[in-house]
Amino acid sequence: MALISKISVKNFNAFNLETAVAILAKAILLGLSLLWPKLGDAQVLWWADHETGDMSQWYQGDPCGGEFNSGISNSEASTDVALSGSYSAKATISTLDYPVSGVRLFRWCEPRDNTDTYYSAWYFFPQNYIAPNWWNVWQWKSHTPTLNDAFFLLNIDNRVDDSMYIYLYDWQRKQSYGQSTVNLPVGRWVQLEGYLHCAADSSGRVMIWQDGQLLFDVSGLTTRYSDGDCEWSINNYSDLVDPDPATIYFDDAAIGLSRIGPPYQ
Repeated sequence: MALISKISVKNFNAFNLETAVAILAKAILLGLSLLWPKLGDAQVLWWADHETGDMSQWYQGDPCGGEFNSGISNSEASTDVALSGSYSAKATISTLDYPVSGVRLFRWCEPRDNTDTYYSAWYFFPQNYIAPNWWNVWQWKSHTPTLNDAFFLLNIDNRVDDSMYIYLYDWQRKQSYGQSTVNLPVGRWVQLEGYLHCAADSSGRVMIWQDGQLLFDVSGLTTRYSDGDCEWSINNYSDLVDPDPATIYFDDAAIGLSRIGPPYQ
């Protein structure tokens, strides 16, 4: 009888352990599905949620990206605010004692290997800033053996009432695309998503959404050099932002083969 009791208790405990593990796994998957309901549909190639507690996800590959900072700048994983989990990327610059400062978080393997790609990142602005000249927070570049230049940028400007908003800038042709549809929020997360058709001919195309709302759709232009690649970075990069220092938080950055979309889509 004692032997039967021991076996029964052992099997019961094993069953409970297996059940607990299964429930935990389902809970984790459910949490991910709530955060990224489009994850499977979007065919995500790479993403960074910074829950490693460092910036290592940006360096994944051999090599495929990383931090490229200049001037008086710093990028680090932070627990100040987070879209999901506990960590986000904190990017801080100072432009008072240096003419141009920038935090640039790059990925290039995914846009090099795929002609049509979607990009997403969540931004948190802890306060309203004034950028009298230019303030770059997103860019697509093209790199050749002799050149390394931007093609399309997202910059921040201020309206008459000092509210911040994004505009699209074609660096190669020095053309700005403005919008009066929506401002950038302060004190809450906002998603910027973009589509790039990487092309050296006039088939190139760029699209930008803010919180799921299409703001820009530009086509019929080159988006890379004829002997160059396409690269992507999210940035805190400027020659003057007030107040100083200026901090932006980034979280849940991703690159995929179809729309990623905000969680409420």
